[in-house]
Amino acid sequence: MIFHLAWKGPDAEGYGELYEVYPVPGDKPRSSALIGHLPPNLVSNSQLSYRRVTQWMHECQRIHSKCSSRSNTFVPTRLLHVSGTPQNPTIKLTTTPPVAPYATLSYCWGGDQEAKTLKSNFVSYQDHIDFCTLPATIQDAAIVTVQIGLSYLWVDAMCIIQDDDNDKMKEIAKMHAVYRSSLITMAPSEAVTSKTGFLRPRDMWRPIKMKARFDENVFSDVLLIPEGSSCRPSAPLFQRGWTLQETLLSTRVLVYGLRELTFLCLEGIRSECGSHLTVEEINWAFHPGSKIHINMEHPQSWNYLIASYSERFLTVEGDKLLGIAALAEEYGRSKRVDGYFGGLWRDSFLEQALWTTASVNGEITGFGASFNMPLAWLPETMPDNITCELVDVQTTLITPENAFGMVSDGYMLIRGNMRRVIWNREHGRGSAWNGIGCLASNTKESLEEREKVFRDPRMAFRIDHQQEWLEEDLLLLWSLEICKTDDGRGYALLLKEAEAKAGAFRRVGRLQITSVDESRGSWFESECIFREVMVI
Repeated sequence: MIFHLAWKGPDAEGYGELYEVYPVPGDKPRSSALIGHLPPNLVSNSQLSYRRVTQWMHECQRIHSKCSSRSNTFVPTRLLHVSGTPQNPTIKLTTTPPVAPYATLSYCWGGDQEAKTLKSNFVSYQDHIDFCTLPATIQDAAIVTVQIGLSYLWVDAMCIIQDDDNDKMKEIAKMHAVYRSSLITMAPSEAVTSKTGFLRPRDMWRPIKMKARFDENVFSDVLLIPEGSSCRPSAPLFQRGWTLQETLLSTRVLVYGLRELTFLCLEGIRSECGSHLTVEEINWAFHPGSKIHINMEHPQSWNYLIASYSERFLTVEGDKLLGIAALAEEYGRSKRVDGYFGGLWRDSFLEQALWTTASVNGEITGFGASFNMPLAWLPETMPDNITCELVDVQTTLITPENAFGMVSDGYMLIRGNMRRVIWNREHGRGSAWNGIGCLASNTKESLEEREKVFRDPRMAFRIDHQQEWLEEDLLLLWSLEICKTDDGRGYALLLKEAEAKAGAFRRVGRLQITSVDESRGSWFESECIFREVMVI
């Protein structure tokens, strides 16, 4: 129940704020709207919270067939063995973990971690890890592990040798199995860094006790708490690129939110405040086994995942493919598709090659802005008539054993119709992509022709990185037709000759032909060149 509390003061005309109303614990609710709702638990590190988590886990294991059907025989290469008491935990790194239930942690690093596992401390960590040297978030995760009756915990900073590239690549390739097979994943959504922790008291949600009248003669004590959401899609954890796959691959996720604990699994949701939301109503980006992308057809489901991933942030530029590698591997297995090339799938490669970047208020955002992350975000009504041929596509893997990992280079060979176009960046100022353009002669590249640029209303340019061309207002580009409708509308790649490789091209954007103008002629039926090109 929510109500608006308003008042006037001597120095202000009025002020209002929304409050949620809860019954006082132990009192009988005087209104049916309050039944089943509990006020936020202000002490996240309490026995009450741990009893609830344990109960939710046991109910899930006993009742939910989807959750129980997942394999529990996978054993990570290393696990943290946590023992002792919650007040005095003992922790060490084990390299021979048994087949036993374990927890995983999905969290924000927020910078380097001094206590991370390195070659220099790898041996000593197998004997003992000084608990006090660990960042607060990992300390809290260890405490929760003990409190819910588990002995093993997987944390990337501790279970992967961070200064061993070979070990990192090997372990990252297993991450889909690590999270998928864990009993539960802790997700401290509001912890900005590993030093923040998530078991601190929630003092900002301390309730106000007031009298309320529910009927003419019925009065009762109630608790007023400022309105707020515990599972916020905008929380720091859900803005981090790596955590998308960590939460989506997990069977069960325990979200430590602003006001309460929220337990999500493949079949349901439970919360400390008695939320009646269903899994489908929770933002898909942080509930496990998201039904949204699972129920969508390929390749639309992959486009949806990539679009969400691309809105998040990465600390390290080179992690853009690694941060989704585990999800890509699981996706290929569940959708029964193969042929993965740096974020795109072979069977829908030409469609997904028409990705474009996204913007907020005219500014490029997400990975598309800082890391040139390809966004496979296709038009809803893409023409079915593919007019080009994908001859070949290849990528060079940095780690050959990980087909979903980092690549050092790659290319695609496409055979199709090409035409020259001119793009005028000057008219795109104030926008992330827009500009004007027109056709150019395939046999002429004169400055005079460039100066005669006019706006062809059929053309909609989407330049990947407009800031790359700050020194040039006019660009002479090639357009390579990918698909079109019967009336001539369609999509093309915008290409420019590559300086790094003679005779090759590189992508600079996407061109959409939005309408047909018979007076101007058809785009690729006159003055076009049919050729095979390499795009690197």
